[in-house]
Amino acid sequence: MAPSMILQKRIQFLAAVLAILAGLSAAVGQNDKAESQQAFTFSMKDMPLLPALLKFGSENHLPLGIILQPGDPLCRTTKSVNLKDAQARQIIEGIVEGSDYVAGNSGGVWVIMPRTVPAGSSYVLNIHMEQFGTMRTTVQGLGIILAGYVRAHLHPNEGYAGDILASSRAENIEPFTLHNVTIEEAANHIVNLAGKGLWILYPVPDNPRDTAARHLYIYGYEDDAEVIAHLSCKNPDSAVDGNR
Repeated sequence: MAPSMILQKRIQFLAAVLAILAGLSAAVGQNDKAESQQAFTFSMKDMPLLPALLKFGSENHLPLGIILQPGDPLCRTTKSVNLKDAQARQIIEGIVEGSDYVAGNSGGVWVIMPRTVPAGSSYVLNIHMEQFGTMRTTVQGLGIILAGYVRAHLHPNEGYAGDILASSRAENIEPFTLHNVTIEEAANHIVNLAGKGLWILYPVPDNPRDTAARHLYIYGYEDDAEVIAHLSCKNPDSAVDGNR
């Protein structure tokens, strides 16, 4: 075959490959765009802000993280919102607008937090783990395991026990291991799994070692709908040491 013919076929082959890659790139771009512009409809009337956020997350299986502060306005403030064909950011910001809260997306999780995150809460969320390993369990069970890591860091000389209760129909997550992550990064990973879920961090003292209470909880939308619907700004474990 003449050199000119060989060169021409190579050019045609390269052009075909480039066309295929361009098509794949365009398809991926369209999928990303569709996901980022997903529209939601949400309505609330005279509802406290925390239940409204939980309702929106639960209805749409949207991964959430919520950092509460003492005397929390998310449970003291009520408002009405009615939004149609709105993006998640618009709805979440519409819910917390006028409060001392802001929202941002971190690793696919919408994190709702005070404008200034309290020092104790920031400390807990930024605890570094060289390795976070799990067992086969539910999303809530993974939250209990993660809370155990927090406990071991804050109180290394004390034991930790948590009951992982689940029905036979519960959605179980296969074991996994994360390396070099913070508590927040691990929590974000967990609430992105399976049917998705949310994490909530109750107020932490400025010195987290001053408390024996658990502050971090994780729930799955598939298995914990009833629990999520009744969550409040009061830490379920507050009776341990009187922290509110």
